[in-house]
Amino acid sequence: MVASALCVSLAGAADNPTSEKVTSVLTNAKVLTKSFKVQCAGAQCTIVTYHDYRAAENDIKIDAILTAKAIMGVYHSIQSVTVQFYDPYNLRKYKFIEVHAGDVSAFGLGSLSKERLLSSLPVHTSVVADVTTKTLPEQQIDSPDHLLTTAKSKAEAADYQGALLNCNKVLDTVSDPRALFLRGAVYTKTGNYAAALADFSKVIEACPTNGKVYSSRAGVYLFMNEPSKALNDCNTALKLDSRDARAYDFRGAAHLHLGHSKEEIEADSEMALKLGSHEVDPFENRSLPGTL
Repeated sequence: MVASALCVSLAGAADNPTSEKVTSVLTNAKVLTKSFKVQCAGAQCTIVTYHDYRAAENDIKIDAILTAKAIMGVYHSIQSVTVQFYDPYNLRKYKFIEVHAGDVSAFGLGSLSKERLLSSLPVHTSVVADVTTKTLPEQQIDSPDHLLTTAKSKAEAADYQGALLNCNKVLDTVSDPRALFLRGAVYTKTGNYAAALADFSKVIEACPTNGKVYSSRAGVYLFMNEPSKALNDCNTALKLDSRDARAYDFRGAAHLHLGHSKEEIEADSEMALKLGSHEVDPFENRSLPGTL
């Protein structure tokens, strides 16, 4: 009887998850590539982390499943795991996925396919009114993602020198199209058109199917009084993305500079207005890949 009670007591202790213990499990499992925080309460765990802005919904679903599997494989008392993926570019916004023990078990036994499991997990989006540093895990200060997130914030606050400094820190170590694009956008704002043209051209060479880079370069060509080149870039941008508002805006300006018909100018200007060209963030291009 004593031995039996002792076994039960030891089993309970072994299956007593705390935030520290679960953090250790996830660190060893190396499931999450971004920094994270763990909150445990009874049979439920919440993991707070960041998502790669290029990640598709199925990518973050897989991360959530692997996170839950790693935790539940050690602590059988955990019945659900919620993973919150914060947007590194907008810390007030996050996506979250809840994974239940039954889903993980069925998948492990083969009674639930990967496709069915992924389709059964909804991805919710939430916005918080106020974010405190206590809520979020620390981002790696020297990582390209953190440096570029900070650079974009600096650029939007018109701290162009600070933004350039961060972009250069990234580009000193890796070839990152995101850093080149952001630096090109900052150079455009500061009137360094030759440098902007060089950066946008490098991004186009690395990512020739990214339409926003062509429209951004078109704007530079307009500033450099080269409307024919601007027109060509706008046409390419619109072939890649027919809803590129700035491409319509710049193409209308190129038509005007080249003395083209009033109808062409007005048609592009109307489309730019309809698509909200004035609302487009010139510093943002989320479809670019990271380090090459």
